[in-house]
Amino acid sequence: MSEELNCTCQCARAESWCLYHETPLCVTCKFENTHKACPKKTVSTMVNFPITDSRRDLYEECKKIYTPVLEMEKNISIFTEKKPRLVNESLEAIFRKFRDQLKSLQDETVYCVSETESECIRNCNEFKSIANKLLNGIGEIMKDLCEDTLDVGRTEEQVNGYKKVANTKLKGLDKCDIEYRIGLKIARLLDPENIQTLRRAILESTLVESLFPVTITNSGIQFIRNFDAANPYTSEKTPVISGCTVLYTGTIVLIDKANSSIKFFSENGVFQNDIKTDSRPYDIACAELGIWVSFPRLLVSHVRFYLDVGSRFKDTSMQIDVKNGKCFGVEYGGEKLVVSCKISWCKIFGSPRWRFCVFGKDGTLLQIVEKDKLGKSFYMSDGYFNFCPYRDQILFLSASGKAKQFQMTGPSSLEHLSLLDFKKSQRYKMSTLVSSGGAIITCHKKYKLSLTCTYKTVIHLIGSGKSRKTSVRFHGENPGPMCCDVRSRTIIVCEQPSIFTDRGKTVYVYKF
Repeated sequence: MSEELNCTCQCARAESWCLYHETPLCVTCKFENTHKACPKKTVSTMVNFPITDSRRDLYEECKKIYTPVLEMEKNISIFTEKKPRLVNESLEAIFRKFRDQLKSLQDETVYCVSETESECIRNCNEFKSIANKLLNGIGEIMKDLCEDTLDVGRTEEQVNGYKKVANTKLKGLDKCDIEYRIGLKIARLLDPENIQTLRRAILESTLVESLFPVTITNSGIQFIRNFDAANPYTSEKTPVISGCTVLYTGTIVLIDKANSSIKFFSENGVFQNDIKTDSRPYDIACAELGIWVSFPRLLVSHVRFYLDVGSRFKDTSMQIDVKNGKCFGVEYGGEKLVVSCKISWCKIFGSPRWRFCVFGKDGTLLQIVEKDKLGKSFYMSDGYFNFCPYRDQILFLSASGKAKQFQMTGPSSLEHLSLLDFKKSQRYKMSTLVSSGGAIITCHKKYKLSLTCTYKTVIHLIGSGKSRKTSVRFHGENPGPMCCDVRSRTIIVCEQPSIFTDRGKTVYVYKF
């Protein structure tokens, strides 16, 4: 080489090239975290590298194989760390309430846990050995390509062979996942009779609470942060957030109807990207493979599906036209899409009348619920509601400020949830609420203090029993759309827009 090279980490004199990053390395940085997974074979800085001749395409093909194999090795490490003890504990919690009916099934599932552990360990060892051989072999080829010692045609055959093995093993990597294998075996044990027993247990016991165990710690609800829902990279109108949700990745998704966009933020409130829509969206619901978004302002009110493609959401042009009123709130669960539709305005009180439309995931209309068993119509607040697929129940805030529950299976019924009535006082009024499965219910109450004529808003969180509750003062002024994610123990609260302030663009994050 005509000049001395320094490494990028230590700025020390480089002695070799990293075959993966194509950067110079000194003696020390070769063992740093950045390069610890790179090929162990290296090339001297005296070699003319990176290669620039006809071998370049083949070299790039090697790198393309090396990268996913590294990911495979990383996932194998994660799978080997999973312990069946946690799965056993979850099974014990689920079966505790109906042990007598499912004793034999429980014995078989415990046996599945033990058997699957041994099977997965064998698979992990096999995959790890194959991954090591692939990494060493590909590293040797990469080194030889730089040192010009092999025939390119023969090397290309070897590369294709490694690529085929890597692709085959990547597709079968779920064999190493203990939780996946246990779930698969247990599913095969559930014959129709057992499934009916499980369904009855779900509807008649506290199984839902055991599936989503929620413990309220001594610290209760903690305020984490608030962030601005505006796009920092463009000049736009002041955001008006009408819907929100939290994805399984922790990403916070907001519906900004003022700017006709769906916005994505990280868990830390950092703007990631947005999707511009051709009309004002209103509400959002998570599904297995993407998100459903409602569009009430178009000539034909509809709900549109966006497919999750590698953490990037794509408009699939799949939509469900809602011909039974203007669609506003959307909820998804149990392969059902439930939509709240405004159908008329009450002339006396000015409150809108609503109905619930239930669709299958393919867009087929399954049911329309417009009145309760007494023949009374639904009068909701802003169209927001929650749907519990395990019990086919809808929880919503009525225009009168009272929380009501409606069950769609069998004869329809409507009842007040007394557990939400914290105090019998006219000073207290719910402004928004959300439920998460059967485990917890969170709600907001705004009330005025009689002497000072001021008000404050409190976030209440209730567990599976009345004794399990906690609260914290809301850090904004007027709570609006809200969502709760049990997995990350996160509560998202959006500020209601106001004609006097621009606080409608503020989002608040809490943990419990």
